[in-house]
Amino acid sequence: MSNSKKYSRNSSRSNLVWIVAGVLVVVFVGGILLTLFSLPEAQNKPEGNIEQSNTAERISLLTGEIDKLQSRLEEDTSNTGLLLALANSQYDLGAIYLFEMEQVTEGTDWFDRAVASYQKALQQEPENIEARVDMATAAFYTGQNELARAAYEQAIALAPTFAHARFNYAMFLFYSVGDYQGAIDQWEEVLKLDIDQDVREHTGHLLTHVKELMAEQSTSEAKK
Repeated sequence: MSNSKKYSRNSSRSNLVWIVAGVLVVVFVGGILLTLFSLPEAQNKPEGNIEQSNTAERISLLTGEIDKLQSRLEEDTSNTGLLLALANSQYDLGAIYLFEMEQVTEGTDWFDRAVASYQKALQQEPENIEARVDMATAAFYTGQNELARAAYEQAIALAPTFAHARFNYAMFLFYSVGDYQGAIDQWEEVLKLDIDQDVREHTGHLLTHVKELMAEQSTSEAKK
């Protein structure tokens, strides 16, 4: 992803897949795909005390927010808004540990907690498509492939035009299960939707490279 852009999240954490796709290659796939989504080291890991301080501050703020939300939920266990806020904070903390600090155990633990919180919220608000996609993405990051697949497919069935669901499902298919054609099919559906130009260009970039990779693999296999 040589021309990577850090997309704003809006209200959905599912955008994080776009932000950290270059890192996901290393975490979930390995060297064979690094040519697709490699990022300059300086862009991924800013150096210096300022960045370390910002990271520590964000961790402190998120853990403090999580503690407050958990205390409030002890008194109001069925509050969907609090559950979603807790899940989002757990998701964000997992992202910092896993993708910025490369602390796999800590990061996946927080993503696991986010999955559980999203599931509780979805029991009360099953029509919340963004929360379902975010839960699927958190499950994707922790290797819960069956849960992730089911949640993505449910989200797409409920909201076929929600681009984030299809985009992130394609990332899951590509990285976690090696279903290149399935990923291509989902990205092609994304391009049919009303999406902004940045997303359109990014999706087209991914499609081009994955198709090239498939062609190279076919050629290599034919020569054997």
